[in-house]
Amino acid sequence: MIIPCTTDELYQEAMLIRHEVYCEDNDWEEFAEDEYDPHSKHFLIMEDNQFVATARMIYPVQGLPTAKQVRLNDMGFIEPSRFCYSKRRTKTTQIHELLQGLVQVTEKGNLWICSMEYRLIHRLKSLGIECDIVGPAMEYHGKRFPCVLYPEQVEFALGGPDLETNQLTGRRIRPKEKTMLFKISWTSDMQNYGDAVDKFMADGVDTPKGVQVLSRYHYASGKGGFAITEIDDLVAAAGIVRKWDHLLDYEFEPLITDGEINSLSKD
Repeated sequence: MIIPCTTDELYQEAMLIRHEVYCEDNDWEEFAEDEYDPHSKHFLIMEDNQFVATARMIYPVQGLPTAKQVRLNDMGFIEPSRFCYSKRRTKTTQIHELLQGLVQVTEKGNLWICSMEYRLIHRLKSLGIECDIVGPAMEYHGKRFPCVLYPEQVEFALGGPDLETNQLTGRRIRPKEKTMLFKISWTSDMQNYGDAVDKFMADGVDTPKGVQVLSRYHYASGKGGFAITEIDDLVAAAGIVRKWDHLLDYEFEPLITDGEINSLSKD
């Protein structure tokens, strides 16, 4: 059950869970109350007659934490954050309930911007929720990516109304196909190495729609490198290879996450 924090008593219950999760269990004191709380909509998740999870939606009265980092205009953006559940009170992550709560506190016309670890991005995408990475990774208790999310896609993924009749934002967005993780590796012999470097420095890599590069690395030996990508269009990915195959040798290798391999072991 989703309970909006409409009284000071409910707000203090949310702060109690946040303190328990962030400060007691993880020693992250800066995740306690901050300057964004007075300008946020808070809610609680109740399970078996006790509060087990909480989150907030920040409205841009004093700006938004992630928007400031990536220098995006705050207009139209709101930021979900302090997304947490107490392992002492529940055995489930409450992710569906927390997402439903965030949808409920979203006003028409708003988009979400937030910083997330990749494992959460992948978890959301597995639910059919698109996360557009809009800037480089930031180091904050681990590597976090600034992302834009679309509330109507969240509502649709959670079993809400069809996107054609959705009134939450007044817009229609078609959910993308499920993406897959790939490691794309390339190698170069010394004969082509100089030409490959010159082409990369001059043109970069034109990443087509359907391919999202999460990170790219180059071997210190100069013999090649690899990129971790999300791909929902293999034809588009093959187009990258065709532009470089006269200089580089490519290999594509599908990847799965820890959570996915754990689910396989349970099966």
